[in-house]
Amino acid sequence: MGVRVVVGEARRRLFAALLRGLEERPRRRIALTGPDAEAFLDALAEAAAARHPVARASGMGARPHGPLRALARELASALPTGPREALLAALAPGERPRRRRLHETLRAAFEACPRAVLVVPDLDRADAETRALLGALASDGAGPALLASASAGGALPAGVTPRPVPCLDADALRELLAHPDTVARLAPRLRSVATFARWSSAPVAPAPELPPALRAEARPLALLGRADVRAVARALGRDPAALRHAWERCGARPAPGGFVLSGQRADALAAEASPAERAEVALLAWALGRPERAIPLWLEAGAFTDARAHAEEAARLLVVEGAHGEAERVLVAVLESTDLPEADARRLRRVLVALLEDAGELARAAAQATALVEAGDDDARPVLARLRIATGEPLRAEAALEGAPATLEVGALRAELAYQRGALAEAETHAHALAAKAQAEGEAEAELTALQTHAKSQLDDMAEARRRFDRYAARARALGSARHEALALGGRGVAAIRARALDDAERDLRRAAALAEEADDPKGRALAWHNLAVVAHLRHRWGDAREAYEEALRWLRLLGHRASLARCAYNLGELYERLGALDRARAVARLGTEVGGGATLPPAAQAEGWVLRGRVELQARDAPAAEAAFEEAAEHLGVLDPSRRAAVALGRARAAMALGALDDAEALLGALPAELPDAQQAEAALARAELVRLRHGRLGRELPHAERALKAAERAGDPHLELEALVVLADALGAGGGAAAAEALWARARSLDAELAATVPDDLREAFAARPLRRRLERGRALGPAPRFGGIVGGSPALLDALEVAERVAPTTCTVLLRGESGTGKELVAEAIHRASPRRRGPLVRVNCAALVDTLLASELFGHEKGAFTGATSRRRGRFELAEGGTLFLDEIGDISPKMQAALLRVLQEKRIERVGGTESIDVDVRVIAATHRDLEELVAEGVFREDLYYRLDEVSVRLPPLREREGDVPLLARHLLARIAEERGEPIRRLTPEAVAKLEAHAWPGNVRQLENALKAASLFAASGAIEPGDLTLPAGPSATPSGEPDDYARLRAGELTMKELKKELERRCIAQALEESAGNVTKAAELIGMTRPRLSQLAKAYGLRGDEKTGSQGGEA
Repeated sequence: MGVRVVVGEARRRLFAALLRGLEERPRRRIALTGPDAEAFLDALAEAAAARHPVARASGMGARPHGPLRALARELASALPTGPREALLAALAPGERPRRRRLHETLRAAFEACPRAVLVVPDLDRADAETRALLGALASDGAGPALLASASAGGALPAGVTPRPVPCLDADALRELLAHPDTVARLAPRLRSVATFARWSSAPVAPAPELPPALRAEARPLALLGRADVRAVARALGRDPAALRHAWERCGARPAPGGFVLSGQRADALAAEASPAERAEVALLAWALGRPERAIPLWLEAGAFTDARAHAEEAARLLVVEGAHGEAERVLVAVLESTDLPEADARRLRRVLVALLEDAGELARAAAQATALVEAGDDDARPVLARLRIATGEPLRAEAALEGAPATLEVGALRAELAYQRGALAEAETHAHALAAKAQAEGEAEAELTALQTHAKSQLDDMAEARRRFDRYAARARALGSARHEALALGGRGVAAIRARALDDAERDLRRAAALAEEADDPKGRALAWHNLAVVAHLRHRWGDAREAYEEALRWLRLLGHRASLARCAYNLGELYERLGALDRARAVARLGTEVGGGATLPPAAQAEGWVLRGRVELQARDAPAAEAAFEEAAEHLGVLDPSRRAAVALGRARAAMALGALDDAEALLGALPAELPDAQQAEAALARAELVRLRHGRLGRELPHAERALKAAERAGDPHLELEALVVLADALGAGGGAAAAEALWARARSLDAELAATVPDDLREAFAARPLRRRLERGRALGPAPRFGGIVGGSPALLDALEVAERVAPTTCTVLLRGESGTGKELVAEAIHRASPRRRGPLVRVNCAALVDTLLASELFGHEKGAFTGATSRRRGRFELAEGGTLFLDEIGDISPKMQAALLRVLQEKRIERVGGTESIDVDVRVIAATHRDLEELVAEGVFREDLYYRLDEVSVRLPPLREREGDVPLLARHLLARIAEERGEPIRRLTPEAVAKLEAHAWPGNVRQLENALKAASLFAASGAIEPGDLTLPAGPSATPSGEPDDYARLRAGELTMKELKKELERRCIAQALEESAGNVTKAAELIGMTRPRLSQLAKAYGLRGDEKTGSQGGEA
């Protein structure tokens, strides 16, 4: 069911409904625009609330016209249909909820029902608080879907897509007039053609003029905009029913919170109101608890005294409700309305400064405080200095304190400025003296503030900091300040975080959160939860960290403190970035900027946001966007922020490398300070390793940098950096020839990656597994004991992409087409798919379609009955029947004849076969995997292969790359194959010298892995020592990369130039001749190359007249 609630000061209604079954649908944020937008939105919401089909909603009283119906169908996926549960309890009409309570209610509702739709009318006219609330509900991209209405061209929040509601065009009007409902409504009124002509040509009559008495009844509602009829009637001493009737006659419509009157009539009635009427309605608005309307009405009436007298109280009431924006507008309106007495202007401006500071609008608060100072108010100097400190402008803060009276507050600020300059001894001295003076004068707040500065000046010395924070906490307890006691415990927790005593930190921070709750101090709770999130973040308890960040954000939103909110959001975004959830990281970064106030944020906070964006774009491999983000961050950094400057420099260097600007990257890395925190030392070493690799290739020269990165990451206790350093170091060792050490590091990296993956929340694991570092880790996976999919060796991107597709399709029932040159491993992949499928317990039956003529292939696939053909002495089951419940692998499917193509297509379509010579149809339950080295699309275009069969086979296609495209895989495969050869022969494993590896990598391998294996078999047989040298490798000259002559041979066969038997003999002769040529006539070596025995090859060589090439064979073969 739909539920109406009042939101913030804008009193916008929300419809919220539980969306069961929307889990797989994307979030939608759409604003409908145009003249019919609100009516259409109401109809959609009412259809959802009444459990009607959404596609029939129109709001026009008849069936919706075509374009409107299409839009309704499109939006149906974002609205509920069928039985629904209420999300929220409706608030009493006219009640003004406090924003904090509304936040709590909505948050609890959407936590209980996360798949919900929010329907918001007039989104473009919503106030800042309502926009902030809606943004908060969708802060991480997983909030409710949003469906809103707005005027055409109205300003919309970021991320909301405008969608015009179709107008009634000629076709739509024709459809509407033809509908039976329309005919039924018009028929009683149009009884003749003449009546219709008069009616259709008559000018539209203006709205009837309202009687003066009725206009007087409606003017209060026009001035208020929205009001509860019973509350107004009670305040005016009127009959509620009569007043309601009058309002309805004036065009007012029911709405959450009462009635609303809008549009031209409301504007006209409001314009008629006299100053006296406006003043009376202002009193009414104040009595109804509507100070945001009362103050403007008094000002419009010229009742400036009333406006000034009530302005401060109005702002206070609005702030209590969380309506900071309206409170600010009220104060500014009074300040700008007339020449105020100096005392009143100063008083209200001070209230405005406090309001803006409380809302986190620090830059604007500082501007108002500056106006006070310029007007001669020296008492405002400490306030201005405090604001300049908060915005990261210590020099301007020092200037603000010049000429300030020597008060305790000024002394506390000077101590804080010394602390921020890093003059800890000076800060400590100031704070210690200030605390003693404040205690002597009985100024508790000043004393406690001084004790806080005195304690935090020793944050890097955990023992001393704990002693000082204990003193601070004890004094706060003695003075009865739970708020300061919570701050003291929070400070102890921060000191423990810096010392990496995380158990102590968590204990202190939880006590701080509990004390802040007892003191009803939202700021203390926000700080405690933010630091608890940091503790969980450092411990890599990602789920706990996310929950704590979200709790801190909730309290910061309620406070409205923009700078702190932005920083907390950026920390949450860093968590998402670290786990590879880049879309969520971007969403949180945008939220931090939007709710933080964008350009009004302190420069350091803005820099944090840009650094986060840069890191996200680097991971997303958008180097230009990353470079732009880091450049923005550099512009916002202050002189007192060396750690962040280093982070920006590292990011800029990474972006420069990605853009190929290696000299720029080297300059940035060279300018880094010598002393950096351990984590940044690790990042810098990793960046230098990457720079060396880009300059010199994978030769192992990055090894020293990788080793330094690993040591620094271990010191920092950062397992993510440690994992990256392990991957880089293992890669460098492998490239430099240290295979054994590299394998150990790959194993360690895999183990650490598995540990980290186990800590990732379930909804983020897919993103974590897809991060770029995982791809680099997978490259080295084949070196370790853990085999990848199907036990296939290799880590090149081309192979990994193919195996990823194969692994994903394995558990399904899809027909798979494996494509690739001979020797690329198609049969291995087919076996792997079968073993990973639900049919693994069934048989895997193989058929080489190219090895059999049509009649034999038909019998082989479908079986035959006794007597079906000569030699068919008994019934025989075919391969389809033998593969029942399992998988049938059809190799070289591109070589079957058109007749067999038709027969196979029929079986794939009908799942039934008939044996050759039989009439019985037999059901078969078989999954088909086909393979070919041919270009089937080209064969289809030439009419050689049936298009319908091609589409049947090509449900999922897996292209296995040739060896020449598998960068970096040849050394891995060579080591793997040499180990297998040694095991088969029962001899020690031969190793390849770096020069031999280089020779293997330089070859094109037209025969792919099969050719590589044969070459290694021969080389390992004749190598003089345990190492295979380049001279032991006999490789054919030239980079030929295509199967020799196969297309031409097929064409000759098709043209009838030779028979299959003759072709086989010719092919056999060519292969033996080439093997003898490659082995320099050594028969034994030639036999090894093509997998034959020496006597058989010698016999065939003689038969083909190749004896002359065997002169050196007899001696070499027995050595």
